[in-house]
Amino acid sequence: MQRHLASALSTALLLCAPLAHAQETDTDLYDGRWNVTMKAADGSAAAASLVVANFGGTWQDQPRKGAKVNKACSGKKFPITVQRSLPERMEFTVWGSSVAPACPDLTVLLKPVDAKTLEGTVNESTTIRIVKR
Repeated sequence: MQRHLASALSTALLLCAPLAHAQETDTDLYDGRWNVTMKAADGSAAAASLVVANFGGTWQDQPRKGAKVNKACSGKKFPITVQRSLPERMEFTVWGSSVAPACPDLTVLLKPVDAKTLEGTVNESTTIRIVKR
């Protein structure tokens, strides 16, 4: 009985081994300082600065001349959490509501364009481009 149990356990471990190799490993490839530009579907634009470090960091809106300003959010640093950081994509959340209830949380999905540029979406509707400083 013990031999059958040991054999079954060995087989199970061998079957799981390829899964361990197939798991994606996050990278610190995107750590650093970034300039952010965004454009909403209505044509309005916004800018921010982003610092990514050790799967966290900060987001800070950069006021634009003539742009509508949300005083609760303007100029404040918001914490971010990086959900995925792979060579082919980066995903993170900006926790605006943790600083002020009037500030939105943002879900950012990005893909690399080149070594210093990523593009994607914010909350699935706004386009975003970040460029490494």
